Amino acid sequence: MRLPFPLLSFAFLAAAAPFAGSERAHAQDAPDGAGEARYDTVIVNARRRDEPINAVPETLTAFQRDDIERMGITSLRDVADLTPNFTLLDNYRPGLERFQIRGLITPQVGEPPLAVLVDGITAPDAEFINQNLFDIARIEVLRGSQGAIYGRSAVGGAINIITEAPADTFRASLRGMLANGSTHEVSATVSGPLASDKVRFRLAGYYNESDGLIDNAFLDEPADASRQHGVVGQVNFDLAAATRLMARAQYSHSEDGIGYYNAVGTTRESIESFASPVSQNVLGNNERAIFQFSTKLEHDFEDATLSLAGGYSKADDNGIADGDLISAPSDGVTFFPNWQQAIDAYEAWTVEARLTSRSEGRFNWALGSFFQDKSRVSSFSVYDDPTGTDRLTRSDLSPALLLFAIQDDGGSRAWAVSAEASYAVTDRLTLSLAGRFDEDHRRSVDPRDVETTSAKAAFREFQPKVSVSYKAADDVLVYGGYSRGFRSGGFNEYSPVVSRLFKAEITDSYELGVKASALNGRLMFDAAVFRNEQDDAQLTRFNPDSFTLENVGIGRVRSQGAELEVSFHPTDTLGVRLAAGIVDSEIQEFAQDPTLVGKKMPYVADYNTALSFDYERPLKGELHLLGNIAFRTVGPRSFTLDFPDLRAAPHQFVDLRLGLRGSDWSIVAFSDNLFDERQPEDIFGMFNGAVELARQPNKPRRYGVELRRDF
Repeated sequence: MRLPFPLLSFAFLAAAAPFAGSERAHAQDAPDGAGEARYDTVIVNARRRDEPINAVPETLTAFQRDDIERMGITSLRDVADLTPNFTLLDNYRPGLERFQIRGLITPQVGEPPLAVLVDGITAPDAEFINQNLFDIARIEVLRGSQGAIYGRSAVGGAINIITEAPADTFRASLRGMLANGSTHEVSATVSGPLASDKVRFRLAGYYNESDGLIDNAFLDEPADASRQHGVVGQVNFDLAAATRLMARAQYSHSEDGIGYYNAVGTTRESIESFASPVSQNVLGNNERAIFQFSTKLEHDFEDATLSLAGGYSKADDNGIADGDLISAPSDGVTFFPNWQQAIDAYEAWTVEARLTSRSEGRFNWALGSFFQDKSRVSSFSVYDDPTGTDRLTRSDLSPALLLFAIQDDGGSRAWAVSAEASYAVTDRLTLSLAGRFDEDHRRSVDPRDVETTSAKAAFREFQPKVSVSYKAADDVLVYGGYSRGFRSGGFNEYSPVVSRLFKAEITDSYELGVKASALNGRLMFDAAVFRNEQDDAQLTRFNPDSFTLENVGIGRVRSQGAELEVSFHPTDTLGVRLAAGIVDSEIQEFAQDPTLVGKKMPYVADYNTALSFDYERPLKGELHLLGNIAFRTVGPRSFTLDFPDLRAAPHQFVDLRLGLRGSDWSIVAFSDNLFDERQPEDIFGMFNGAVELARQPNKPRRYGVELRRDF
């Protein structure tokens, strides 16, 4: 995609205009010291203690409240788009999105390669991860294996989400959005003290509805229509001068179009052609309800803070979709139309305790413990589609059409203990050590045949971490380290032709980096190189013999690469942000299929970049002009081991936001994917007699207007 001249001109003018008027802007808007105050170091909690971002000896990307507003971040997909070596792809339905971070991928049967925490409480499953980012104060993305701090599954990193806290004074906000695809959204928040200033609350809710942007040409109906609503409430109690209690509850419900794949061939030209639309006779639909409750008690002792946190999570999914992905009658030989229903019910309890030192001296430490009990009951049913061309919806499901069903009642019970310590050997040299032992007991059974299908196994691992940081100058930090991550093994759904057990995955990570700042914090720089060595890397493949998903272990995978992040504020009106990552992820051992040795891991893009310009200029009084433009690129990647050399082309995207802001209001026009760039999101082999490969397309251009009013 070539960027048109007007757009490049806008980027150039946005960069040049502030320099032309920089003296006037500083004189009007920044009294002595104001510029320095604006660019104070960001305080983060990525290592479970508050510390300046430029003092953390880790590769870390942070998005503050202002960044989230200016860049229009509303999902983890938006976060990934702006973070080096972190990508996210859509999948069959919401809740199954694929995360890729530093060459480590998400198996659809299994867990993502990172831990996600909301207000310090670990999400128990991928099902609870990628919801709307609503009412968020800060997002932190920590890259590199974090098993010693966050435990199993944090093989590639961790995402720390901090929600907006209840306010000390009454505040309210109302937001609305209109966009193409008959999309409309409204959200509201209200916050303030309750009976006294020692009890504060925050209540927020949202509703959005869209006819979608992708059409099902055969049915002449939207394929990705969506209707969602949710509410979240939080109450904070100051029980005593040194004791705090937080309670938070959240409920969301959504109904989404799903499974909008189309048939493609086995060439790059075919997977990159979007001339052929989605054409299915079954209207894919998924209903999803999520409830979460969490509470955290904190008490400050003289030398340490004790934190006790617990949470309950429940999710129910019920989806139907076209099983053969096309609208065509049977040929009576190899192609037999079908459709499918997947029902999943998740439930989890999580308890965490942590004791963290409060000393600001040379030695800091923390002790932690963790327990989680979760269950997943699922069924997958395949139904006959008698004609292959009649319109079918959920109301047409009938036991008489059932061809076969797979059922699984599974779960896990896990516990862990951890310890961390850091010691400033000198004023410039600091050594940090951490370790965590995790044990995870997994079970799986088909309740229709307990004797044949019952399976149990325990997976355990000690995950060490060591890092050294050296302050080469007042504003320069050099760091390096080693860490180990552990992703539990588990069980594939029972089938005589599928391997029942898949092994745990072990990842050893090595990292070397440097952080620097200059110009009173206006210029921030972070660069790193890394290497991951995975044993039994987990990957999910579609098994056409059983018509199920099967997790396999790839004996050894090596991923290595580099990352660069630069943040520069040449003036108070312009911010420039660059994020770039490159990774080479290669299969080195695979006993199941030695011909794949030397091939790249599926779903891992060779590189990604994001260059954004953020512009804000006062016009008159409290009225400000706002502008943000982001140029993003994603490198080539493959999708399936069935065709390891079939790789998508590089793709370029542009996002644009322009608006006005007053003291208590704003209006912003936006366009995501401004030039309507199309790319594959997922590809897998069908081989059903009519379809070789199934491909899911990305969302086309989205544009609209957002309004906000604060009270």
